[in-house]
Amino acid sequence: MSRETRQRRGWLPELAVAVAVSLALVFFVVRPFFVEAFLITSNSMAPTLRPGDRVLANKLTYRFSDPGRGDVVAFEGSADDGQTGQVLVKRVVATSGDTVEFRDGTLRINGELYKEPYIEVGSPSGKTQEPLKVPEGSVFVMGDNRVASMDSRDYGPIPISSLRGNVSLIFWPADRFEGLPR
Repeated sequence: MSRETRQRRGWLPELAVAVAVSLALVFFVVRPFFVEAFLITSNSMAPTLRPGDRVLANKLTYRFSDPGRGDVVAFEGSADDGQTGQVLVKRVVATSGDTVEFRDGTLRINGELYKEPYIEVGSPSGKTQEPLKVPEGSVFVMGDNRVASMDSRDYGPIPISSLRGNVSLIFWPADRFEGLPR
């Protein structure tokens, strides 16, 4: 074997170690603590998110701050919503202490009309929500596609402790690579 061949092969073990360390960092450090990717499988967040979109959720956000109105969140489904073990993605429309009401296609928070620039004008409104005060430690979530979304109007407010992260970026497909509107 020539010296040149040995030199070329000399970097292969180093490359293998670098790849192994990188994968270990992603799977054992980044994913559990910092960011997680999710696949959108339903139309409940259309037009903002479409089936087939892949999004990233920042898992640190809600360790240091509370969710706010307009945030798109990933959370653990529960027996209450019939989605045990699944991760759902919806938009926070009301936070702890807010009174939320949805009727005739309009969302009211604490009695005032809430503007939602991410909802298509003239889109059907779906189910109603009688006035409800969101309990402490919870948020009220709804899909942007109000007709096709099973959300807090069906299963009630969700505990902040069930949030997996703040969804703020579509990373696939490449032509949809963008941040999400609030």
